[in-house]
Amino acid sequence: MLDNSPIDFHVRTQAIENLAKDLELYGKDNEKLRTHFEMAAFTENRLLDSVVNQIFPFMDSFGMNEQEAANLLSLMKFGNISYSTNPFPRVAHVLDEMRELFTLLTAIGNGRVSRIHVHTLAYQVVMTKIDSKTNKSIWKSNKAAMAKASLTAYRYTCNLSEIDLKQVNILLDDSFAMTMDDKNIERIELDQAIRCWEENIFNPELTMNRIRVKICLAIGMVCTNVVQTVGAGDNISGTFFC
Repeated sequence: MLDNSPIDFHVRTQAIENLAKDLELYGKDNEKLRTHFEMAAFTENRLLDSVVNQIFPFMDSFGMNEQEAANLLSLMKFGNISYSTNPFPRVAHVLDEMRELFTLLTAIGNGRVSRIHVHTLAYQVVMTKIDSKTNKSIWKSNKAAMAKASLTAYRYTCNLSEIDLKQVNILLDDSFAMTMDDKNIERIELDQAIRCWEENIFNPELTMNRIRVKICLAIGMVCTNVVQTVGAGDNISGTFFC
């Protein structure tokens, strides 16, 4: 709500600084709890920059759609928001963006970030950090959480409590590439509604530059009779805490 607000930018900056102080104090008193940041359609560079530098260091988890992911990555890499993005990005493109975002956000938060969730119309992807001591994902029940979030997306936009197969469309192909890198042509077959795998991503800015993550992708069930869309991202991510 502060984005492009007529309120003086100094006043808005002070509000962000106050929130950052509260988050820092809250984190000290509740070390075992995790905090989640749900992105929005930011269009003001300086405001998002303030949020990234002052709020993001206290976040463990991030949720966003495909356009918000592209905007955030553009700001963190090049210092400006990308105003033109693909509304129907390939899975490989989103995966590459998430790998970059994970390393950049890890550097900002000194290794604190442990999850990124991106939801698109055709699919959802979650990337969670694996604990090096237990060799398990820091976030539990990834597959169940993805199923729940995918079903919630349909139920919310259709405003239905049950799934009506007459009002469902599947946009995703039966396989997808792992990356846009031409040197890696590996593809994953979608023989299940949710596919999970593990891989290493690298952050040259960290002493321990190898980050082990678990990635899960869920097919999106697209509502063909949309009733509501405002607040869909909040509801999708809100059901994801398993």
